[in-house]
Amino acid sequence: MKRSLEPIADRSIARLAILILIIVIGIGLSYINFYGPSQLGDQYEYVMFGWQVHSGNAADLMYDGVLGQKLLLNYGVGFFFDLFGVNIFASTLFSEFCFIATLVIIYEIGKSLKNNTAGLISAFVFAVMPISQIYSAQVNDGIPLAFIAALSVLMAVRATRSKTANSAFAFMTLGSFFGTIGFLITAESLIILLPIFAIVLYSLISKGSIEKGRHGLGLKRKGVMYALPFFIGIVVGLAAIMLWGHMLGGSYLSIIKTDGNWYSASIWRTTSYGEFNILNIYRGVLFPFYGSGIKSGATLFSYVLPSGSNSLPQPYENLFYTWFAYAAVAFAIAAVLKRNRAIILPLAWFVITLAYLSAGTMSLSHYTLIPPFARYTFIFTPALALLIGISIAGFYENNDAASKARSRKKAGREKRKPYGMKKIAMTVLFVAVLAFLTFQSFYASTLVKNSARADIEPFIRAAQYINSVSPTYVLQSNYFIPMQIYTGYKYHYIDISNSTPACSEVNSSMLVVLKTNQSFQEKCSLAEVAGPFTVPKINGSNLFEFDGIWTGFADGNVSVYKK
Repeated sequence: MKRSLEPIADRSIARLAILILIIVIGIGLSYINFYGPSQLGDQYEYVMFGWQVHSGNAADLMYDGVLGQKLLLNYGVGFFFDLFGVNIFASTLFSEFCFIATLVIIYEIGKSLKNNTAGLISAFVFAVMPISQIYSAQVNDGIPLAFIAALSVLMAVRATRSKTANSAFAFMTLGSFFGTIGFLITAESLIILLPIFAIVLYSLISKGSIEKGRHGLGLKRKGVMYALPFFIGIVVGLAAIMLWGHMLGGSYLSIIKTDGNWYSASIWRTTSYGEFNILNIYRGVLFPFYGSGIKSGATLFSYVLPSGSNSLPQPYENLFYTWFAYAAVAFAIAAVLKRNRAIILPLAWFVITLAYLSAGTMSLSHYTLIPPFARYTFIFTPALALLIGISIAGFYENNDAASKARSRKKAGREKRKPYGMKKIAMTVLFVAVLAFLTFQSFYASTLVKNSARADIEPFIRAAQYINSVSPTYVLQSNYFIPMQIYTGYKYHYIDISNSTPACSEVNSSMLVVLKTNQSFQEKCSLAEVAGPFTVPKINGSNLFEFDGIWTGFADGNVSVYKK
């Protein structure tokens, strides 16, 4: 008996070692070309809110609008500030923690739906996706959204595979609870409740693990096991959201009302995004190749950044998935032809959430589309990884019972050899596909990271100088949050409303960070002690434009002055 358990233990250790290796690869890729927070999304604000939590001013979040009330995200950033101090590396650790946890959860889902091979391949695919590499080492709600969505689905899957009614009840409650509490990461988290409800409906009509070896359970009993806990989890999650908001000084409905009012404003049809077509919003993100083009001397597989064909204005978002969505669709079709039923759940997860992101309403009072931010696709990114992993694992199984019986009878060498060669050929093909996807992903993520870093390079350089001289005060026009982030909130920043301060506002104890301004320098007798810092070019052109949303410097020229 002891000997028979040894191979099982060895295989378990090997699988654990492979999973750890995948996690290490994912972490390594995410921190290549690391630069910390950027203008992607609302990262500067999340760092500021995390600093408020760290500083003991969490109650102020209730007055900071929708972004401030993403409490799980802001408290997560603040928690790692408590552990490692206020710095740009610590600001990214909550996202990195969610990234690692998501890899483990994807492995568990793949293992539950198919086998260990499916789980490991799926985790690897998620780890090397360009969107994962780009966002995992930043401060954002994307990776935490993937984490909470995957965790919710895992709980629902565990419910359907539970051996007892009590455990099924508990897991389904947790599934809908996590999906609801994800509202405190981003309201789009609630969309994951739709595929979980689909799991509930499927459980009501199918025969689950509890029913094996006994007569089928009645619909009423199944309703108590699956449907009732689904709604209980939602109620408990809403109660937790309301209670947390009240504990921070707001009313019980403060957070829900703030989000509801923001989502009902219909602002996204009047911004630069303009009108966008239903079910066409994410085409350029998921399927970015419209032919072979030329960009920076690229090859046949170069990235074509369409303008009119894609409703999203940011060209870098066309690099978030490269070939991965194509691969997921191709493998899903192959799995359907092979009758691999394990892909049903991730396929439904992907289709349902994509459909709602593309055509669902963001307001309960009137119909208005959800803003087309690519980071919201993290709600189904784990599903895409599972489609690839489960499909590949399915090719190593022969589901034809008659064929299996024939294989057992014909165990001679002549019959084994062709099968062995076929298996080797499949393995070579799949390894080549995954290697190609990984290479393209590394290329795309590196391009986006370097371009994003170039966009904020002037402020990083200015912050490095400020840290080297440790001033008492720093005077900066317009928004000063980025400079505070890159200097770790160590200095007193004075914000001025105009682009150029009056000379009387400047004294000898200050450093002044401004758009390069020679006339102001001469008028106030200032010395340019550092700069001008400019945006460097990446491969001849940048994907980002120095728009000055947070900075107030439209052309990207930044100088540091001293009286």
